[in-house]
Amino acid sequence: MFVLVASFLWGTLSPVGKILAALKTDMLLVALVRAVCVFLGGGLFLLWRDPSLFRISFKQFILVGFSSIFGVVGIYVGYFMALQDLTVATAVVVLYTYPLLTLIGSALIMKEPPSPTLILAAFLGLIGVGVTVWGSGTSLLIRESVRGFLWIFISVLGMVAYSLFGRWVAKNQFIAQESLFVYAHFLGFFWIALFYGVFHSVSLTGWVQALRSLSPAQWGWILYVGFGVSLFGYSSYFLALRTIEASTASTIATIEIVIAITLTSLFMKQLPTAGELLGSLLITIAVVLATGKISSKFSIFQQ
Repeated sequence: MFVLVASFLWGTLSPVGKILAALKTDMLLVALVRAVCVFLGGGLFLLWRDPSLFRISFKQFILVGFSSIFGVVGIYVGYFMALQDLTVATAVVVLYTYPLLTLIGSALIMKEPPSPTLILAAFLGLIGVGVTVWGSGTSLLIRESVRGFLWIFISVLGMVAYSLFGRWVAKNQFIAQESLFVYAHFLGFFWIALFYGVFHSVSLTGWVQALRSLSPAQWGWILYVGFGVSLFGYSSYFLALRTIEASTASTIATIEIVIAITLTSLFMKQLPTAGELLGSLLITIAVVLATGKISSKFSIFQQ
């Protein structure tokens, strides 16, 4: 299932992020390179599959450009900016309110009301995230900041917008999903570059110097984040939205936390706490409930 592939790849972001942070990597620069990797990788795929997918109308271009502000920029920049003022624990708990908000948006905007089982799964997933974070022994609010909450809420809106808009496009065929995916990251790159330039007060020369200052190890992990986590992760999530509701996909995606805990335990040689294990169990139950809803509606071979 595509959404599980996406969740696994996203789950690797936390341990990789720890490595990049230890290497003192500028996370805004990482966000910039992520957008470039997705645009280049997706663009090459379009050239190989069907170059006509590059042709979109002005109306489509404007709508994609607007959506990229909330989607690509919100997801790639919002979370990392929030971490400057919030603890990781606080940011994670707030971020994973997005499945519930997506569930509400799916019912109101997409006219796809969730089943009682999916509602239960969404709440279980959120509770599981909370139990996991609190059970890790991490203080939830060390540097509480209104600015930090604003940034993490932007990231939440980005995930909700990405899920709902991707589902809407899949249902209404306003624009080919492949075209949307590539152009959203192409335009997202310019928004992030603009923000990066303003935030760091750097010129084009400054960007080049920043990129040249990266070590081979930093480049290796950044390219993995760009092509692995972002290109293959978010494209897999988009493909999942062709056959399942945005609310279901976002609920299943909470399994990312379980994967992150497992990989962190393996790579960092840190045993999970009892709270993390209990939270992971609740999240797993939520995902099983959500995937059970899918299996009752779709064949595994259905496109």
